[in-house]
Amino acid sequence: MTTYFIGFFAPLTRFDRFIPQDFTPLPVEQRHLTLLYLGYLPDPVETCARLSSVRHTKLRLEFQGLQAFPSESKPRYLAAVPTLDSQLLLIRLRDRLSQLFPNCEERYGTFRPHVSIAHTRKKASIDLYETVLKAVKASRTMSESIIVDKLCLMSAREGVVKAVCCIDLC
Repeated sequence: MTTYFIGFFAPLTRFDRFIPQDFTPLPVEQRHLTLLYLGYLPDPVETCARLSSVRHTKLRLEFQGLQAFPSESKPRYLAAVPTLDSQLLLIRLRDRLSQLFPNCEERYGTFRPHVSIAHTRKKASIDLYETVLKAVKASRTMSESIIVDKLCLMSAREGVVKAVCCIDLC
């Protein structure tokens, strides 16, 4: 089934050199940040119309270091995380979007902005835990900035993310 969310593509590449052997890099063109998870939509066209009413300035975001997601003890993903200042910008934008789409709940409980860089199918183990800690520690000082100039309604199906419609940020 296709699910939908509001977010933007984030083609971060500087963290790739820290991806350990047990992880597979996500294709750069699939890397994105989810601001608001919408789930199944009966009418994506109507959602695009609502999204087009958003007026927001471009965002300059900085990402620093990798973290394990959903947790260090059960790492399925390694993700680049925004700095505190960038997190605050994203939270403000997400709050504005939540007003437009009030019936959306955070899929994982708490909004933790990140861009997934790599994933693993390996079961949680002490070896995997140690591998992840090494990658996290090694990447701690690496940073990468992006300019977000488009906000998109995106669809996800079978691991493939596509933009349904986008608005330009000014």
